[in-house]
Amino acid sequence: MLISLAATAPNADTLSTSTSGTFEMLKFSIDDNGGDGLPTKMKKLILQRGPGMSTDICFNDVFSKVTLTGTDGTNLDGTIYFSKIIFGILNAIWKEVPENTSTDFTVRAALKQPLQNMDGKSVQMKVNGLYDIITDPSGSQFDYNSVSVFSDTILFQVMPDHFEFAYLGDDFYGNNLVEGWFMQLKIVDANGVVATSIDGINVTLSAVQLDGVTPTAKALESTEGLTKTFTNGIAQWSNITYPDSGQFRILASCEQLVAASDTITILPFNKTLLIAQPDENITELLTSLDLEYDFYNANNYSYPSTENLAHYETIILDAPYSVAMYFDSTAIKIFLLSGTVENRKSILASGDNALGYYSNSKFANHYFGGMIQNYYQHSATTIQGVSGDPITDGLTLNINDGYTNIITPNSNLENSSVILTFPQTENIVGVKSATDNYRTVFISANFSDLSDNAQRDLLVSRIYQWFQEENQNQTTEGPDLSDLPDINMTEDIPYKMAIKDWFSFVEDVDTPDDSLLWNIVNGSHSKTTISDDTLIIETDINFYGRDTLLVIVSDGSHSDTNIVIINVAQVNDPPSSFVLLTPVNGFWTEKNNDSSTVQFT
Repeated sequence: MLISLAATAPNADTLSTSTSGTFEMLKFSIDDNGGDGLPTKMKKLILQRGPGMSTDICFNDVFSKVTLTGTDGTNLDGTIYFSKIIFGILNAIWKEVPENTSTDFTVRAALKQPLQNMDGKSVQMKVNGLYDIITDPSGSQFDYNSVSVFSDTILFQVMPDHFEFAYLGDDFYGNNLVEGWFMQLKIVDANGVVATSIDGINVTLSAVQLDGVTPTAKALESTEGLTKTFTNGIAQWSNITYPDSGQFRILASCEQLVAASDTITILPFNKTLLIAQPDENITELLTSLDLEYDFYNANNYSYPSTENLAHYETIILDAPYSVAMYFDSTAIKIFLLSGTVENRKSILASGDNALGYYSNSKFANHYFGGMIQNYYQHSATTIQGVSGDPITDGLTLNINDGYTNIITPNSNLENSSVILTFPQTENIVGVKSATDNYRTVFISANFSDLSDNAQRDLLVSRIYQWFQEENQNQTTEGPDLSDLPDINMTEDIPYKMAIKDWFSFVEDVDTPDDSLLWNIVNGSHSKTTISDDTLIIETDINFYGRDTLLVIVSDGSHSDTNIVIINVAQVNDPPSSFVLLTPVNGFWTEKNNDSSTVQFT
């Protein structure tokens, strides 16, 4: 807190300090007039509010201690009230000024710690010798004109201590995404109070490396510009982007401060992606496993792109009901099918909304080994693992009372099996599924339903071990597909190309190009067919923009995948058909001189 004076203080240097320390407020003298042979006997001294003091604060808001000291060694603490500070020992005489002499007094004040809500407020003391110094009638009279009437007015202004980067934590809308960020930058004092008096000062943002100093190779961007002006101690941006993935920090620079934010991670970076709402249970879980992960806030009301998902090896899904409708089954399907024998993909889905509205669909049944059937109100306190299962053998997990979805397993799906049940009813709450390309685990109970953290951590640790097991038939043989070029097409016009145009992007040492088998997983807005070695792509009517396809090439035993980006150019559509409302056919007016019928179409 910076203390500034309206006038020159008795010792201004002490007033340039921060919230700590004691400083001088006021100096005055008391002179005994002499001539009567008696000393001046003081019983009480009162300091009152001066006219320069803010009306909405009081002395006991500001001061923790006020002391009166005299040149003769007097030292007396005052009692601090709302609008007064009183020095005196009941009704006793506490000070005598000898006949025809003078004593100088100094009022020293110590500020409260911490000093809250004082930004822009002022304090002033006054002492009027005639009314505020009470003397004993048995003594002499004093010269009240020697007493200073007002202290200087002291204005409290926030001294900027640090920046607070708001909305850059786990609750940040758009966290870790290269798209429109909202961010607030607050300038605060040492007590964490926003410096509302800071107005009209410019602050500029930039991207720096993790050392907080060195600029990044690429620059931070914003359609609003990277320089803003503080208003009431706050500057904010509604659109900030960074044109790359990885990690960096935001550096904020203004006249008073230069400081960097915590580390920001841009998807994709780590090999595990958590799609969830901010939840301390999940954060604690992944921290206990020493698992480095990227976090995608499920409250974004959207889903990561297929291209971003392709970077990851493992995805953990724990989305809330409120965003279940945004679950992208096509993106998840492409992610799973893009796995290979050598680079398998895996997903752990926990909770009845982890797969969005597809939890009870053929999608869940095929890729996750079962689907949600119905709610089950249970009074059981445990769920049981399955003997011999590599994940849950010997596990018993404590679970809170309540409702839990029951899973119906897909008995026709090869390499799918039950892993968790209620032992009393044998209702199923966990299944797993495995192929050469991917492995999935689907648990209908939420992590937060498991009441024992150690048991929960052991379960997830075993799941990760199972995800990372090597395939028994792992081999390096088979096609290698990479770097397929983008496809550019026009809205509402089918696109055709020869499959052989992709031959140069695939390598297979023991299979000729024309003997390879090609398959396409449709995008969110596009459908494909392969006929006579020709690929035909058709998009949704009136769709334009960007979509993705998953291309799979196989030699009959092994396969590889690659994602192809489709760019659909917009066209100017003709006007749609219309219906004639007026005039009706056969309408006649007097201006129709030949009296013939006029047809309107």
